[in-house]
Amino acid sequence: MEYHESTRRHGTCIKFLSDFRALFIKTFFLTIRKPGQTIAEILLAYTFMGLLLGMRYILDRRYYSAYQIPRFNPYSSLSYNVIGNITYYYPGNICAATIATKAVNDLNAQVSTFPTNIQAISDPTLSTLSNTTLQSLTAFIQFTNLDSCTNASTMPDEVKYTLRMQENGPNYYHAQDVMISPNAYMWQRAPEDFCQSTSSFSNYLNRFLGVQYSINLNIIKYVTNTTQNLASSIYMNHFGCPAYYLDQLQSIYGFFIPIFFSIVFVVTFIMNVGYVVQERENKTKEYLRIYGLRTWINNLVWVTRSMIIYFILSSVVTVLSLVVLPSSNSRPGRVSKALFNYTHWTVLWTILFVYSIQVSAFSVLFGQFFKRPLLAKLLGFVVWVITFIDFYPGVPVGARYFLCILPNAGLM
Repeated sequence: MEYHESTRRHGTCIKFLSDFRALFIKTFFLTIRKPGQTIAEILLAYTFMGLLLGMRYILDRRYYSAYQIPRFNPYSSLSYNVIGNITYYYPGNICAATIATKAVNDLNAQVSTFPTNIQAISDPTLSTLSNTTLQSLTAFIQFTNLDSCTNASTMPDEVKYTLRMQENGPNYYHAQDVMISPNAYMWQRAPEDFCQSTSSFSNYLNRFLGVQYSINLNIIKYVTNTTQNLASSIYMNHFGCPAYYLDQLQSIYGFFIPIFFSIVFVVTFIMNVGYVVQERENKTKEYLRIYGLRTWINNLVWVTRSMIIYFILSSVVTVLSLVVLPSSNSRPGRVSKALFNYTHWTVLWTILFVYSIQVSAFSVLFGQFFKRPLLAKLLGFVVWVITFIDFYPGVPVGARYFLCILPNAGLM
């Protein structure tokens, strides 16, 4: 009994290999009978890969060394060149007036262009002020717990105040950038890049910090009734920012990399769909069944044909993606670069190979729904483009897993 089962299994295996060999030879001859399509299939894939490498060569990769603002006194970094000529304060009692007046005078002593005009306002709500008043505002100091203060002895243990200043030109606080979007720091710019960018704190460093420091210093003077100059004995240290690489391709044009990779693979996908549908149009499968050749083996042959091309393509793309190119610019800080500077080749090749398996299987599946090759190719290209766009970031996880039947959705 065991002998007969073993013989049957051996015969089944031999028949499978014989059928696979016959169908593969058929596919091979079908491919070489159309040399133009085969050559175009290969050249188009490598042409787009070459364009991606050209983009990699043109776009710079820069190295920025570790950066730290030197130890500084808040007054030493103070500069003043802004619209407005009056410092407003609230409330208008003696405590607030004394602190605000002395703070403004100290600032003028440090920077002669800082205006010494000072005025109390009766309503701390800035929205109630006229546009003329707002445009004349240099700073607005609102003490929130000095309403009942009459002298230094009645000052609260903790003085609370809000400082508001105008924004103008390139020196503004970038309040909208305080909360950085996840898309920016995950895919576009490194956290170190944000650290070294001075655009979000230049106004804070050069204006706000000095005014705040002067107010704090004069609160201490008023409460303690001291006249010593503490300005020269207090310094601040910057935490510093680590070194980093700024890659224009990855941070600005990073979306081009998966697009070009997808185009590299789509050429063979379209060709394979056309071949599968052409067989359906010519009723080739019916003839194969007459000769005892099973349909699923024929589909496996088309998957194999596609995988042979993709195997070579994945290997070549992996090698080219890790080739280190020299900088196209001789300016300081420009360094050599590759498409993937930190990715191990096994990771990249494995991703492309798994992607190849899915694309090959999907091309055969997609071809089963059509009988006209041209229509199948056009709709296949449309489906390819649509599925590459991420329309479903908020879709439930279960639905996203189901959509992974589409190669591009699975890749994303």
